[in-house]
Amino acid sequence: MQRLRMDLHAKKEQCEALERDLEEAKDDNERLDEELSRAQQAWDALEHEFQVAKDTHEQQSQDFRDAARSWEAKLVAERAQHAKDVERLKAKLERFHAQADTAKECRRLQAEIERFQAKEANACVDQPFECKKILSPKPAATDSAISSQGSQRMRRPTL
Repeated sequence: MQRLRMDLHAKKEQCEALERDLEEAKDDNERLDEELSRAQQAWDALEHEFQVAKDTHEQQSQDFRDAARSWEAKLVAERAQHAKDVERLKAKLERFHAQADTAKECRRLQAEIERFQAKEANACVDQPFECKKILSPKPAATDSAISSQGSQRMRRPTL
């Protein structure tokens, strides 16, 4: 019986040790459960922040793509307008060159006419009798007719 008592006492001590271990395990389990709960809350908060960041990123990416397409379309339109402007200005420049060439030719012809008129006027001064014969269509022309014909020849032609 003594032995049974000792076995019972040993079993009681083992049971108490197991109960203490069980209590410690329960406490550890509760502590780990609380840590797990906090970790799960932190995880949920991070997932929410990640989703918000992801949505923001997607929205900003779409905004950037839209802006890029808008800028590209604007750039294409500006390039087309610039090309039209360049062509229009080239045509205008060609017209100006043509007009300048025409103006140069007019000035050259005007100078030639003036030289011819000056020669003719000098010839009339040097040889008035010959000038009268050249300028008079009729032999009976008067001095006033000769002078009016000479003044008509002295006028500049209009271009």
